[in-house]
Amino acid sequence: MKTITSNDLFFMLRERYPNIRGDIDDAEYDVLTEAQAKEIYNSFQRSMWKVKLTQWLKNKLDCDKWAKLLIAHVIVRNALSGAKNAKAIGLLRYRIGGDANKGHAINVCVIDNGSAVELRELEPQPRNGLTKLSQVEQESAWSYDF
Repeated sequence: MKTITSNDLFFMLRERYPNIRGDIDDAEYDVLTEAQAKEIYNSFQRSMWKVKLTQWLKNKLDCDKWAKLLIAHVIVRNALSGAKNAKAIGLLRYRIGGDANKGHAINVCVIDNGSAVELRELEPQPRNGLTKLSQVEQESAWSYDF
């Protein structure tokens, strides 16, 4: 499994999201494959359905809560697996369409696409998954947390 250092992750984040600030807590992370990212999303959705959390709820289960719950799901799975490093998945805040009035939170992960390592966004809410922000949305991103 490929890994990425916190320093390399920092520079990847700054390159993709030029106006961003945030925290990277660990020295090294395990990089995901696209198949692993999809499996994590699907496993997360199955877990949420089991406890009947299936939709967005204003100020109760809104976008930032979904993104944090997905990270918690990954942390639990990773802790039970005995893996050496945390998975390279974090929280990302940006503005939908670049609109200052439309803040949104999703997840961002580091994916090994076979020829390179890249950042990919992941919308954790139901019926979503891996996605790609527009250039204006990338430029509007203001915070991350790994």
